Amino acid sequence: MDGILAECWKEIVGLLLDGMVFGVFTCFHCAYKNMHAQIQDAKRHGINPEGIKSLADSKKSCAIIHGVVKPADKPIKSAHAPDTYGVVQKMSIKNHAMARNPTGFWTSEKHTIKEAHNFVPFFVEKGPYKVRVESPLDASYLDLDTIVDYFEPAPTSFFDSLMVLFTGVRHQGIQTTEEMLKVGTLLTGVGELSLDSDNQLSLGQPSDGTSPFILTVLPVSSLLKKLDEQSRLYWWLAAFTGSVGLVILYSVSRKAWKHYKRKEEERRNKELLEAGRKQRRQTVRGDNVVSEAERTNPWAEVVFLAKESKSAQIFNIIIAIHCTPARHHWEPRTNNFELCKFSILECNLIPEP
Repeated sequence: MDGILAECWKEIVGLLLDGMVFGVFTCFHCAYKNMHAQIQDAKRHGINPEGIKSLADSKKSCAIIHGVVKPADKPIKSAHAPDTYGVVQKMSIKNHAMARNPTGFWTSEKHTIKEAHNFVPFFVEKGPYKVRVESPLDASYLDLDTIVDYFEPAPTSFFDSLMVLFTGVRHQGIQTTEEMLKVGTLLTGVGELSLDSDNQLSLGQPSDGTSPFILTVLPVSSLLKKLDEQSRLYWWLAAFTGSVGLVILYSVSRKAWKHYKRKEEERRNKELLEAGRKQRRQTVRGDNVVSEAERTNPWAEVVFLAKESKSAQIFNIIIAIHCTPARHHWEPRTNNFELCKFSILECNLIPEP
């Protein structure tokens, strides 16, 4: 096991990373597909008395409403456009800079200095009927209009240029962004529709935790198309990463099988060698008794294994070489014989005939 891990550790690490990415893409694909299916099957409420009566005794976990945004309280005034009012406001200030990484290249970086969200409850009205939205920031998808987005470059001086050499960071400027859900926007809401104590319809986060809560300016058909495109995108990404994982898994399995076969071959060769050694001992020594003549006899049997790159000079003996992989047998006729790439395993004395 240690041998195969040492041989395939790169492939195993790559397989684990690929599996993590595959899991993320699969989760996104399933989430968008589930949202698309629920919205497609949801009942389209026209916000009328019949709709209120149908919801008097139960909740609709995924309902669709469509109407105009009206504030339930005093609306929020834009900080950069005095004549613009809304019910949801998002402001952010970000610092843009260029930083030198350890490789010596410059990369852009963004750091959020400040981010604030403000909202007031509002109604989605259609004719004389309306639905109240209490917590719009809980929506998983919230469409906001950009009121202002400007970039203020940072002043440059000789001192700043000198500090770049020591810090490795060059400030580019500050970006200020303001986004709002403006009063009068035609909004599509998807979420849980329920009745409160005042017999007022309310749209909010579904209590089951799986249904979507969406506030968007897109019509239902465009919203479904967008969700379907996102689902297909993550499906292809998951399919690609899954294919890469299968290729890596095949490579690891192939190497593991070769490693197993090699170990089995070595084990069988070792068993055959051991059996041959035992048989030769029984044949040559009889009952494992070696006489004094055998000890002093100049003729001997030498067994070699093709493993180490060494040479041996053997004098005045007949050499019987047993090559382990092929079981070949040579008997040189000369007294002086040089053997290369063999190492002596055992030398047994053979009585002279």
